[in-house]
Formats: sequence, C-alpha cells, structure tokens
Amino acid sequence: MIKFGAVPVGAGDAVSCLRCSAEEDVSYDPVERIVERARCIVDAWSAGPGPNLTLVGPDPLEHPEAGRLIHAVMELGVERLCVVTAGEALSRPGIASMVADEGVTHVRVTVLAGDAMTHDSLSGRPGSFERALAGMRALGEAFDALSAPHILCGRVPVCAHNLQALPGAVLALAQNGVRSIALDLSRASLGSQALPWVEAAVDTGMVSGAWVCTVGTGECAEGLYARPPVELLGAGAAR
Repeated sequence: MIKFGAVPVGAGDAVSCLRCSAEEDVSYDPVERIVERARCIVDAWSAGPGPNLTLVGPDPLEHPEAGRLIHAVMELGVERLCVVTAGEALSRPGIASMVADEGVTHVRVTVLAGDAMTHDSLSGRPGSFERALAGMRALGEAFDALSAPHILCGRVPVCAHNLQALPGAVLALAQNGVRSIALDLSRASLGSQALPWVEAAVDTGMVSGAWVCTVGTGECAEGLYARPPVELLGAGAAR
C-alpha cells in the first residue's frame, strides 16, 4: 500500500454526528502554517513512492483560501495529494475544476449514511447529502474533461447512531463512482455490536464493486494500515 502523510488544516472534522456530541467548532489555520506542516513531511519523506499527503481536519475545500492552499502544497513537489471533504464544496461553481486543474489525485468524500434524511439529520446540515452527490458528479466531469488520473474515495465515520446505515452508505457511494471506502472507527467504542453492520457494509462493497476497509485512530484512510473488521473491533467481537 502507498503511504500518505496527514496534514491538518485546522480543528474539527469535515462531517461529524451531532447526536454523539454538540456541533464542533471548526477553525482553519493560515495557509502558510499548513504549508509548513506539509513541507516538514515532504522534506523528511523516506517511505517509498511519494511524497504523498492527505489534507485532514475540517473540510480543506471550505478553507477561505482553498485554491491557494492546494496550489501551495502541490508546489512542494507532492506526487499524490488526497483531500478529505464533505463533498458539498465540489458542487459549487469552479471548485471541482480547481481540484482537477491543481493536480489533486485522491478525493475522499465523507458521508454518515446512504440517504438524505439520515445523513442530513445526523450531520445537522439540511441538503448536504444531495450536495455531496452533486459534488462527486461535478468532480468526475472535471477530471474526465482533463483526462486526468484520479481516485474518488469514500469515508464513513462510524458511531452508535449510524451503524444500521453503514451498508446503505457504502451502496450510495459505490453507485456514485466510489471504488475505495474507509469505515472510520477512530471515534467509535462499540465492540461486538458494530461487527455485524461493519461486515454487512464490507459485503455490500463486494457486490457493488467497491473495496471497503476499516481504519482506526491515527491510521491513514488511504489504506496503508487497513485491517480486517474483527481485528479493529477487538478479539471479543469474533463470532
């Protein structure tokens, strides 16, 4: 697997469940500070093909200077750049084409469920699910126009409130062109109760043509540390 170094762009998450906690305060760091973090990883890169970076934290595409940020990071000589996003920004004019033009290679769209009612309710953002789907379509068109290689990925943060929605989330992402999906267990303390739904989501990916993996605390969603669901959920989860 290809390694990606994580570069926080601020505090908060692209999408989070409001039923787990109150709405997170989202703040963005200045472009110069983010680029310096990226530069430190690039300068120390010794992990095989690369350097490869992932912009994480609050949605990088919602940064007040998103275009300048992505351009400056790419100017460091990054071989692969992944952006973890809620996908909504991609539906706005010019954002998808900017991402494609700047040479971003991986875009990981985050959803909490596979239908608008559940996703919008959990995220507290009415209309966000449909905007995310529209953003994925716009991104595909932008990359196709350039004949540029890219990977559209998915991310589903797992919590007690969306367990039953995991298979639907995987299906919705797969139906919109996503072929690699990470079930993010980094904030979940669910144990064996999560395993049937995680397994169902993995099975849904298999029949829908999407690779589904599980990732945990501190692990990069691009797949380097992907583990089987039983291993991440604990040995006691095995049936």
